[in-house]
Amino acid sequence: MTEGSDHLSESAAARLPEPETLLRETDWVALDHARGTAEDIPAALSALLSPDPAARSRALDHGLEPVRHQNSIYSATPPTALYLAAILSDPRTTAVGSYELMQRRQRERRQLPLRAALLDWLHLLALDANDECLAATRRYGLEDPHMESLRALRPTLFHAVAEYLLDADLVVRHAALAAAIPLAEDPELASYRAELMRLAEQLLATSTDHRFRASALGGLRAWQDGARDLATPGGTSGPTTLDSWDGGYFDEPPF
Repeated sequence: MTEGSDHLSESAAARLPEPETLLRETDWVALDHARGTAEDIPAALSALLSPDPAARSRALDHGLEPVRHQNSIYSATPPTALYLAAILSDPRTTAVGSYELMQRRQRERRQLPLRAALLDWLHLLALDANDECLAATRRYGLEDPHMESLRALRPTLFHAVAEYLLDADLVVRHAALAAAIPLAEDPELASYRAELMRLAEQLLATSTDHRFRASALGGLRAWQDGARDLATPGGTSGPTTLDSWDGGYFDEPPF
């Protein structure tokens, strides 16, 4: 981390369980996802660190899809998120592979480090449980205990993500910032927002990736009065709203 960013670099090690302990001690059979019991999730999580790039891709793109199917949160979602956060520091996540990302609601396959793909997954999950989604749920008189459980993990997930806010790999760095911004809605993380805004302004000055820009602009507008829209590098107009956001509900609840 650079000078002035030590506040963001608080180690996540003390907050996160050991990945293998989490796999072994979680009662996955008692948890559920979109297709029923979550007994299949440990195999998908273990495959994320496989030496086979195709196995890693299948695990992230398809094996974990049921735990956030159609942007919903299930009882298996919080421990899955914890596991992904816990393996971010594993050296094997620097391996480059092919992963499907949602780009303007279309799936697009990209070559990128597994670490960046994991951060992207956590980014979208954070959006699924952000303050806007919680308000939408409550507006209809509904309670979502699984969303509440996930929201309670936001400080833990944030500190895991923040380790990569100044990563040497630009894609990892921007993916970490995109994930950190919605997680920092948590009141416990308010003291980190000024530094996140500084990093968001740097991203807007250099990146043309609409997903990263949308997240950066969302943070600036939430935390900084009168935040200005910034053109993308080269002078072209970049996304200035979260219309292209892929998180949250597809439809208003109740479903």
